Amino acid sequence: MKSQNYFIILQAIAAICFFIVASRVKAQKTLLQLLIWFHLIQFELAMYKKYFVNTGIVSKEVWLYGSLVIVFICISYWLERREREEVLEERNKGRGRKANQLALGVMVVSIAVSSIFNSQHEVGKVKSKSVLSTSLDSGKIGTNKGEIAPDFELRSITGDNIQLSDLRGKTVILNFWATWCPPCRAEMPEMQKFYENNKNNNVEILAVNLTNSERGPDAVNDFVKNKGVTFKVVLDEQGEIGNLYGAITIPTSYIIDKNGVIRDKYIGPMSYETMDRMISNIQ
Repeated sequence: MKSQNYFIILQAIAAICFFIVASRVKAQKTLLQLLIWFHLIQFELAMYKKYFVNTGIVSKEVWLYGSLVIVFICISYWLERREREEVLEERNKGRGRKANQLALGVMVVSIAVSSIFNSQHEVGKVKSKSVLSTSLDSGKIGTNKGEIAPDFELRSITGDNIQLSDLRGKTVILNFWATWCPPCRAEMPEMQKFYENNKNNNVEILAVNLTNSERGPDAVNDFVKNKGVTFKVVLDEQGEIGNLYGAITIPTSYIIDKNGVIRDKYIGPMSYETMDRMISNIQ
């Protein structure tokens, strides 16, 4: 093999190494362009050197250079096209992120505005605790804080009719529950303990059983006896009172002051400490 051929082969190897390095760094485009220009110059020089042209027939070395130039031009075009696609994709992602951020911002602002509005609305309805407890005539009937609890009358498990308004003068924990509800079952001993310790302090517990979701009144009677419950338990056999008070998630409890005004609402099982804190806040 001629020495010139060795030189050409070494150049080809150098070009391949150049390409491998270029494909693994960020400046691919610049390196490949330099490489292509390098081979174009080498190709032109080869056309004029005597050992590359023999009696008008283009030598193998010239074909090699020409092929390499074409290959690198194709690779450069492909990489440039992929780079444009990546930039476009990144731009679209950026737009998507901006859209998500805008949506999140709108959501946060709307929540903040809603909270401010609700706060102002609540302040407008309830100016102070003293106002809540002084006049029933000026109060609005409803199930929100500061409103007078809607009156109702239900039959208790002992057969007596109990009306909510009959408990005026006492602080009432109005509790909605069912025997099949695990949190309700866990809450009952805490309520019984709290009732025993506070029944002499004008505190009453009225537990409204959602009987329309039970197997029947007997299931409620058995549960009350087994748990040793001594506070008032009434049966909402049609589910009307539960619907009236929006007792969708149970247990749900309302804290009602001596004048029948709702002072607090609690969704979920209450502990002794929770009941004690809520009752202490209004007494």
